[in-house]
Amino acid sequence: MGVGPLRLPLVVKPFNASQGRGVHIGIETRERFIEAFTSVGEQYGEVLVENFLPGTEHRALVVDNSLVAVTRRVPAHVVGDGASTVEELIAAKNRRRGLIHKPLRTDDSARANLQQDGLSPASVPPRARLLIFAGRATFTRAETRSTPPMSSTTASASSSRKQHEPYRVCGW
Repeated sequence: MGVGPLRLPLVVKPFNASQGRGVHIGIETRERFIEAFTSVGEQYGEVLVENFLPGTEHRALVVDNSLVAVTRRVPAHVVGDGASTVEELIAAKNRRRGLIHKPLRTDDSARANLQQDGLSPASVPPRARLLIFAGRATFTRAETRSTPPMSSTTASASSSRKQHEPYRVCGW
């Protein structure tokens, strides 16, 4: 059931997955949409399609109607050095990642992101070129996590948003 018209760019994701598995973001073409929808449908069954809203991703935690934490999440990425292939950059990054973070992989979504930029896992990206590997910054795939300052107005609005919901602990 639709709520309104969808506009590009789009997000295609599984209805029943977690931690950003199977999420394809920033879809700009019919071909990429068909690839993403087919991939997610074959792997997970039901598919959700949403408008993509660019910006910084934050996660908030509310306990007893009080905002207790906000985390800014940055998608997993590598930065080109002008000499190493994408695969080599990923291997080097994986050696430096902590135990909590899953290794970076070139899954369907990552390959589609690379292809959209005219690259492949065997490409050597130019020095300082940022390559995003996960459409979303999930806890296990996030490159960095930090808590930015939050205004009292935002904290109050976030807390009051959850006052009408029957949950003692919730996040969004």
